[in-house]
Amino acid sequence: MFPQLLIPANTLRFYLTVAVTLACGVGVSACTTTHKPPRPEQLANLSYQGIYDTPVTLSDGVYEGAPFVPGGASRPRVELIEHSFVTGNLGGDGAAEAVVLLSASTGGSGTQIYLAVTARGNDQLRNIATQRIGDRVQIRALRIEQQAIVLELIVAGPTDGACCPRQKLRNSYRLEGGQLVQAASVQLGTLGIADLNGAGKVMQLDRNDAVPDDVTVSVTFSDGKISGAAGCNRYFGAVKGKDPYDLSVGPVGATRMACPEPVMAIEDRFLRALEGVRQFGFLMGKVALTWEVGQVMGTMLLAPASDSAQKDKKKPPGGG
Repeated sequence: MFPQLLIPANTLRFYLTVAVTLACGVGVSACTTTHKPPRPEQLANLSYQGIYDTPVTLSDGVYEGAPFVPGGASRPRVELIEHSFVTGNLGGDGAAEAVVLLSASTGGSGTQIYLAVTARGNDQLRNIATQRIGDRVQIRALRIEQQAIVLELIVAGPTDGACCPRQKLRNSYRLEGGQLVQAASVQLGTLGIADLNGAGKVMQLDRNDAVPDDVTVSVTFSDGKISGAAGCNRYFGAVKGKDPYDLSVGPVGATRMACPEPVMAIEDRFLRALEGVRQFGFLMGKVALTWEVGQVMGTMLLAPASDSAQKDKKKPPGGG
């Protein structure tokens, strides 16, 4: 018979850890089954809980319920907020969850924002947790760090109206026991003109007026001044106002180069909208400049320069 081999518990745990690491890869604490992250179209056609008394199922990113009063116009509506999609490991098991933001309204002035987590179980994608964030909050950033969801927000402070939030917050949320729990909330000061400082690429002149990928329209804010590329020409001007809801730009000057008509048409719309800017805020990490020209109002969206640079890097040579 072989002699009995006694191994101390601490030593045994050490060798087991080494074996698992070698089998599963350096830095992995245990072998886990990972799943591919969901596609955006899957999230846009999924059922979500925790918003109303019963789950709602989106169709192409939208749910509309029956009117509250037969024949009435007010009805529950839930929308998947565009570009609010990040993935990461929240549970510590190596499998990635997907996090999205939803807006819910009932026909009134308020719009509630919800944070929702989705995951795969038995190869089925489902919403596993939902948390209300607040009414008419603005989103500056959404990311996952160290198994926590981090949201940078603009919310209504103690003296703000619901229409005009100014309080900057950084909230973090963790997935615990199948629920989203707020782990921390840090105040970051009050929204002001200084928050505009920096460079950005104009993605949309208005909701249905996107800037083509091959036309560069950019904005740089710097201590009360504005400059950038208008599509064809360079421009420059001043920014006036101390409050994000009382802002003006101009007059705007520009160089006088001539470019093909499609580009000049974009430039003309951009410069007119820029001189009509009245306020700014944030929408899913983008700067939102609200403008008014005559009787027409719109919102221009600017992506941070770092984001647009990353997007350009992903393009294959020759555009496309």
